[in-house]
Amino acid sequence: MLSFNKKNKAVNEEKAQELIDQPVPQPAAHSEPNILSEVADAIKPIRAKKDTFISNGALFTGVIEGDGNIIVEGRVEGNIICSHMVRIETSGHVKGEIRAQQITINGPVEGRCFADSLSIQPKGSMRGDIFADEISIEKAACLLASPS
Repeated sequence: MLSFNKKNKAVNEEKAQELIDQPVPQPAAHSEPNILSEVADAIKPIRAKKDTFISNGALFTGVIEGDGNIIVEGRVEGNIICSHMVRIETSGHVKGEIRAQQITINGPVEGRCFADSLSIQPKGSMRGDIFADEISIEKAACLLASPS
């Protein structure tokens, strides 16, 4: 242990030099795999944002808010507010308002959609108001809306 005392300055400098001169211990080489590296390799980064699913056959009434993606395969009667992407699958149905950066509609939607980008897929239908910077409507899709 080193102490900072003016009286023992020479002793302290001597001890400090001994510590500096000591060789740094190296890890022993062995043929066994390093457990820590195996654990580190096995642990993958965890997604900070998870997807939210409304499964086929489920009915959700109310407001859904999420930071990740929201995928609707069931029915939603209410509003969806999402920071990323909302996707309405062919089995999904939404009656309400949807707000997201990106909205993909491949099932029936009735209400209002607010997005940076909105896409209506071949099996999708939109009845209501659309407020989007980009709108894409694929062949066989149905749009009964007033785009803004």
